Amino acid sequence: MNTDHDDDILNNSSSTINMANKNLLAQKPQDYIQNFSTQGDISSIIGLVSSVVSSLGIPIVGEVFNILDISLNLFWPQKEEDKNVTWEQMIKYTSDLIDERLTEEILFKATAELTGLKEALSSYQRALDSFSRDRNQYGSNDKRVRASAETIRSYIHILHLTFGKDIIANFTINNYEIVLLPAYASAATLHLMLLRDVSIYGEELNFELEDINFYYEEQSQFTKKYVKHCIEYYNKGLNTQKDRGWTHYNRYRRDMTLSVLDVIALFSNYDARIYPIATKTEITREIYSDVINDHIYGIIYSDFQKNEDSFTRLPHRFTWLSKLNFVTSNDFKPWMFLSGNQNFYSYTPKSSINTVMGPFYGEGTDYPNSTSSDISIADDSHIYKLWSKNYEWIYPWYDPVNITKISFSITDNKTSKDLIYGAERSNAPTVREDFEFPNKEGSGSSTFDNYSHVLSYMITHSGFGRKRHGYSLAFTHSSVDPYNTIYPDKITQIPSVKSYSTSKVVKGPGHTGGDVVLLNSGGSLSLKFHSTEDRKRYRIRLRYASDQDILIGIGRTMMILSYFDIKKTGIDISNHPEKYELYKYVDTSYITGDMDTELVLHYPKQIPGNVFIDKIEFIPFD
Repeated sequence: MNTDHDDDILNNSSSTINMANKNLLAQKPQDYIQNFSTQGDISSIIGLVSSVVSSLGIPIVGEVFNILDISLNLFWPQKEEDKNVTWEQMIKYTSDLIDERLTEEILFKATAELTGLKEALSSYQRALDSFSRDRNQYGSNDKRVRASAETIRSYIHILHLTFGKDIIANFTINNYEIVLLPAYASAATLHLMLLRDVSIYGEELNFELEDINFYYEEQSQFTKKYVKHCIEYYNKGLNTQKDRGWTHYNRYRRDMTLSVLDVIALFSNYDARIYPIATKTEITREIYSDVINDHIYGIIYSDFQKNEDSFTRLPHRFTWLSKLNFVTSNDFKPWMFLSGNQNFYSYTPKSSINTVMGPFYGEGTDYPNSTSSDISIADDSHIYKLWSKNYEWIYPWYDPVNITKISFSITDNKTSKDLIYGAERSNAPTVREDFEFPNKEGSGSSTFDNYSHVLSYMITHSGFGRKRHGYSLAFTHSSVDPYNTIYPDKITQIPSVKSYSTSKVVKGPGHTGGDVVLLNSGGSLSLKFHSTEDRKRYRIRLRYASDQDILIGIGRTMMILSYFDIKKTGIDISNHPEKYELYKYVDTSYITGDMDTELVLHYPKQIPGNVFIDKIEFIPFD
């Protein structure tokens, strides 16, 4: 074994990495986590979320087909002989995840209507395509165009009834609601997109005004219904997993966030009256890997809350990883391993100059024969995948089973390079674990210019002596902008947790795509942003929930320039934050111009009440 200390510090390699690595979130010897990309499973939903995030807004006629076409190809891949294979894999995956037996009868019943739905949606798509083509060629008053419009209106009516009656019923089979939940959320997305089309194209398709209003109200009611169902059964499933142990609980929380909560977080954006132009949105939730070594006795506690405290973070402002510090223990030669780590990060905007030093986890250099090393991540770079090696546990020995090497793949969206902690060890067998999400489309492995998640945090924990450590890795969605960039031709949503200063962050309700900021007596929120165009002005709008009518101050640093009224949306929000209908919009009547780079919200002192801020929206106007 090489005992040279240089072998244990970080080695930088600028060579381009091999993009053909296995695409696993975490692959254990027990094969606990399945391969998202090669088996289908929920990678199609990851692709759906990324596609919708990048395509939100009101396009010209013709562009909408891209969104619909993407959805159809994700859920009904043309290359598959079994056209419903993606839905079936999604359901089977969830069945395995929660360890609930799924019969062929239930699977058939759930998917029986899907082939017909796919054909109807495809026909609807072709009819829209024909309408667009004919209208451009012959004009709106041509009889062929009017006939196409009538056909489309008929399709919308039939499809709306099909979704509301048959499809959703098939995904709410009694006692199988949790197993079918990702499929339910995906079908709900297709339904809401259909209803959204009426708001966008209703007049062009010769819908009567009352029909347009009817379908808009239907969209509003079904959105509430779908969110309520998803939150209710997500939470029921989460509570059930507690009985199986924290590892299963964390796995369920992660995978159902990816396949359900991320999906419904976009539902509010489908309202074409609130979002009449292209919209930039972000998903800020943080999800955690399985704990490395969680199958080894002493790593995971029987105390549920102790595991939460040891391997996850409390609700917090969104952070950007800028440096990782590692401590290597040499006290148990010939074993040399990772015994502790510390995260260095910044709030938004991402900046290595304004770095925050996080708490230290594990054992530090105060132990003898320990050494310290770092890796740094540039402001324009992210860790988009990694793999680790740790000593294999060989029963019944009590030798160290800790990490000996980590390879971090870092991208600046132009190239990729590896940064290495530790080294290969020859004194004992090691186990490799890969941590990687599918690309944005959910169609394959992530690459340096196409990835859906980035590493945001790492925790080392030793609760059973220094020879056994558990390691937790946190990831965030790649849709999040490091600089809070606002655009002159889009509505820009900035989640409140991307503020650089605020009074308090609390757990989100499940349908906001992340946690939310709580403002109460004397509380404030400060947000920095960057405009891409000079001399452009923006109206500021909030998405919020409040248990009081309150006057909120708004302005710049150290200067409140105006006030706006926030109306009460509910009376018991703190105890029932999951209610979608509690969140409303308020136009602040505040205008920000080209000289502004910061926005401040302030709650008056000694005034009772609570205001939960989901998003701050910048709406361009002339």
